[in-house]
Amino acid sequence: MIFVDGKQRHLLRYEEFPSKKILVSQVVVGAVMYCCNGLEVLEEPKSVFVVAMTRNMNVNFKIEDVNPEVRIVNDGDLSQVSSEVMAEMELRMSKDLAEKNMGVVVKDGSMKPIFQLRLEPTFVKGSGPVGLVKNVESVLYPWIEEELLGKLNIGERSKSFITKYSEDQNRIEIISSYVRLGRNSFVRLDAITSDQVHLKDVFELFDSLTKALSEISIDVPYGRYPENIPPIQGLEQILGAYLYDPSTAESLFQLEGDIL
Repeated sequence: MIFVDGKQRHLLRYEEFPSKKILVSQVVVGAVMYCCNGLEVLEEPKSVFVVAMTRNMNVNFKIEDVNPEVRIVNDGDLSQVSSEVMAEMELRMSKDLAEKNMGVVVKDGSMKPIFQLRLEPTFVKGSGPVGLVKNVESVLYPWIEEELLGKLNIGERSKSFITKYSEDQNRIEIISSYVRLGRNSFVRLDAITSDQVHLKDVFELFDSLTKALSEISIDVPYGRYPENIPPIQGLEQILGAYLYDPSTAESLFQLEGDIL
């Protein structure tokens, strides 16, 4: 299995009044191959600095050997920009890896489409990619969770269902299934479907992932533990080592111009 994940950290924030704000963040995305209880980093994690600002303030960013991604935010929360960039990077990496047929690609998080990118990865037989959504209990109706808990044994998945997303003339369908990994936790598997995708291939991949994830997950008799999937934990630790500490960010960034 190949696991793809990302981490982000907000480093610097400048604000004088609501129409004049800057947020500098860092996003790191990477992938590991999990085989025989070991992890192999497939390639150097990709690190991007994201600069979100309320308007173009003619600011020069002096970051050695780095070209930050600058985005103007006319409305909304600046902190969401780095989350969007991370989702874009994760989708791109998942798509590229699935097309290489190196193994089953599992992207941490939903496969919900980013329509403006036009890069939603098509499903490749035997490779995916498949989205792994954790902490699904927080969005389940109590009666649904109770029914799942009552009917699914550990290592079993629910029947699949399709969610349709549309924007303008673009439509994307995602097929999903809930998986019980332990006594107190579920995850959800997502895959993007199309007319060219045979649902039988998706179901077969869901079945194999259900078995594999339940075997490698750590079960505890209390609380919620979906983060206790060792390959994902290992990848998160690797990515965390690439993130700068906010306390040192002042020495890494020199912002010049009409800021405040």
